[in-house]
Amino acid sequence: MKKYLLDNIEKVNGCWIWKRALNNKDINIGYGICYHLGKRKLAHRASYEVFKGEVPRDLFVCHTCDNRRCINPEHLWIGTRSDNAVDAVKKGRMKPVWGRKKTQEEIDKIQKNRTIPDQKGERSPRAKLSNQQVLEIREKLSRKVKYKYISEEYGIDICSLSDIKFRRTWKHI
Repeated sequence: MKKYLLDNIEKVNGCWIWKRALNNKDINIGYGICYHLGKRKLAHRASYEVFKGEVPRDLFVCHTCDNRRCINPEHLWIGTRSDNAVDAVKKGRMKPVWGRKKTQEEIDKIQKNRTIPDQKGERSPRAKLSNQQVLEIREKLSRKVKYKYISEEYGIDICSLSDIKFRRTWKHI
């Protein structure tokens, strides 16, 4: 694998630029891809594993050089998702979204003023049934009317009937 990686690079200003396939058609934003141990991998991740060692599954291989196609192990480091995001912000690739840290007083005020709309049952914009129809369905189900007939009558699927019967939905009535 080491030979394969080294045979498919071009050395430019200290970076080892991957010359093979990219995971994006746009050469400016794509990462190099290759196959390592029978699996498709990002080339910089494979390079890190070959030259430096295993990368834990939940961690990222990040670039110090800010060149996505670079696979030089000296330009690669291991970080968390958060480390990677902070690094991207520092390099101007991503806008910070967290803003100023709020005080506990501000957080309390926001939570106090937050209202959760009551959109249960027929008040929900996605409701297909009225409260009265749900009561009728429950009554029919208690009389052992077949799901198929109720489903056709109300225009809902059988799974919805089961949810109504066992109160996974429409719990409030």
